[in-house]
Amino acid sequence: MTKEAVHHGNALCPGQAPPPLHGGPGNGPAEYPDHHRLSDDWYDVVVFRYLLTVQNWMERPELHRYAFSTIAWRAMSSAVSNERRKRQRRIQTVSLDAPVPDTDGVTIGDTITADNLCYVPYQG
Repeated sequence: MTKEAVHHGNALCPGQAPPPLHGGPGNGPAEYPDHHRLSDDWYDVVVFRYLLTVQNWMERPELHRYAFSTIAWRAMSSAVSNERRKRQRRIQTVSLDAPVPDTDGVTIGDTITADNLCYVPYQG
């Protein structure tokens, strides 16, 4: 029996690739379940975390007591959560012509006082 053919539970032998995430023909982020399917612009967020997970799985035998799919799933979910938090922290651009919510058509520009006019480009 070759060392590639030996598989003890969740442990992999040296040189053996981790199993597919969901038992399908492929593996990796493309196998993210349909109800958690991400748009293409999120693919780069999870693919790099998946590759790091494969590297950690191969280098850290203590991880082999867990199913590879569990570790990969948690790592990719964590990457998505971290990216969402990062995007929420970014400064959002707003228009001075945007209406203030729950008002009768008052715009953000309408709320600027005379003390703030030096920051608003206007013709005068």
